[in-house]
Amino acid sequence: QWKVLAVFVGVILLWFTEEYHGLEAGLCGLAGVVVLGTLNLLDRETFRHISWESLLVFGGGLCLGDALVA
Repeated sequence: QWKVLAVFVGVILLWFTEEYHGLEAGLCGLAGVVVLGTLNLLDRETFRHISWESLLVFGGGLCLGDALVA
């Protein structure tokens, strides 16, 4: 649990300091997933329980929002 909390806090710190290091928020989040996979905190069974449809709808909404702003 402490490892997951440390990765979570690290990702949040990366998000808050985006203007300093230049990584976009999506890359910061992806880095957190990669770290969780590297530390063997996420396995195949965990990925099977994720609602991928909901994530795709949410991501599509974010892309549409960005397109409207642009």
